[in-house]
Amino acid sequence: MGKQDIALKSYFKNNDRFADLINTGIYNGIQVVKPDDLEELDTDSSLYIHTQGMKIPLARVRDVIRKSAGDCEYVIYGVENQSSIHYAMPLRVMMYDTLTYEAECRQFVNAGKH
Repeated sequence: MGKQDIALKSYFKNNDRFADLINTGIYNGIQVVKPDDLEELDTDSSLYIHTQGMKIPLARVRDVIRKSAGDCEYVIYGVENQSSIHYAMPLRVMMYDTLTYEAECRQFVNAGKH
């Protein structure tokens, strides 16, 4: 992890800055995301994949991730800092999203067992 990546992670941990980034980049400057509505989520999406009788560890960590409960159920925003073009980044982000959904499904299933 480079110094620039660490600096950007630290910079965007501030909810005001994070909301400004999302509002500018996604909502064309309209204040849809409010800093007070943001909740920090665990950036670690690591888990074990069970296949063919084996447990394969899959370690993935996002740079910054926030949950916002505004006018809808909730939205999860993830930010991946880059200092150069990485053509596989869309695939990496899809992997993070898939692992996040898998963890939510696991929580939902486990909650139903109680």
